[in-house]
Amino acid sequence: MNTWSVETLNERVDEELTLLPVDMRGRFVRVSQLIEKFGPFKVGMHHIRSLNNKLWEIRVSGRDGISRGIYVLTAGKRVVVLHVFIKKTQQTPAKALLTVTQGGWTAMSKVTTPLHNRWLKTPGYKEAYDASQAEFELAQQLIETRIKSGLSQGELAPKWAHRNQPSRGSKAAHPCHPCAR
Repeated sequence: MNTWSVETLNERVDEELTLLPVDMRGRFVRVSQLIEKFGPFKVGMHHIRSLNNKLWEIRVSGRDGISRGIYVLTAGKRVVVLHVFIKKTQQTPAKALLTVTQGGWTAMSKVTTPLHNRWLKTPGYKEAYDASQAEFELAQQLIETRIKSGLSQGELAPKWAHRNQPSRGSKAAHPCHPCAR
């Protein structure tokens, strides 16, 4: 049973998502599914991050770079995505935050069902979505195990980092990162 809902603010945001490369779109849906199942506070980094006390971001990477979806939490366990963009700088661009604060609240679309179903008809999307299945199954198992163990992500991170130190001189990527495959 889904406890949360991930929605887009309006058709402009739907179009921003549609313009992402298919692998990033597939990963965006996967992160949205994690949020719907566990809630945003249990998913944590590296999939989501707080930008300030009201704005959050969904963090997605793919073959063509990095993208972000800025969202807010609303009543009724709803995550509303306000703006999606390809990230080209280290920090979230001020222009992206300005776009978010100037947006109006209108009709919303659910990311994980109507948009996902529409994108399944796009060439390459289903393959890209399916390619991320193992990574997100692992993420789901990690989140479930962390919750059952009563650990916060902050408590788990030092344990994970200590056990997974790359050998001296090695530049190992995070095991879930596309570059690690």
